[in-house]
Amino acid sequence: MFAGSGVCEYITEDHMNEIIAVNGSSPAYIYLFAKAMADYAQSQGIDYDSAMQLICATLEGSAAMLRESGDTPDELIAKVSSKGGTTIAALNKLREHGFTEAIRDAMQACTDRAEELCREYFTIASSFDKYKLELSDSDKEGKDSYLSYQWQMSGYMYICEPNGVSYESFASFQEVFSYQRN
Repeated sequence: MFAGSGVCEYITEDHMNEIIAVNGSSPAYIYLFAKAMADYAQSQGIDYDSAMQLICATLEGSAAMLRESGDTPDELIAKVSSKGGTTIAALNKLREHGFTEAIRDAMQACTDRAEELCREYFTIASSFDKYKLELSDSDKEGKDSYLSYQWQMSGYMYICEPNGVSYESFASFQEVFSYQRN
């Protein structure tokens, strides 16, 4: 059922927070990388939009190679790098600046925040039960939709956030409930 909306992978419940860093938040990492490349191109006198088109084509081609070539990322890097060439110079500078470590740290920060949000959610959700907090009739449908969605998130399948909206952007349950109804 979910495969029609994109790539579906089986992820066990104990990795729900970690997978967010891999698949939920990662488009922003790619956008930042593309922006940095386009900004550099513009600083060198290259039209920003033209550079972005070339960068997008490079990202698409690189993704296709990762998916279809059967080669590991290290093998693909080696295939496009000539000893003493321009690619090696760029890779060495990225390594010098801790590129891999920065990516790992960013992903860990994402996972840590997901765990914090999970604890916050369960604290608030248990408050509904413990204190018998009541929602207005107009919010009950939203509450059911939201809790149902959360159940799916804690199940054995990774479900993307609706319309790419992060729960972090909601200031209150009221907003989540209202959002779910629309």
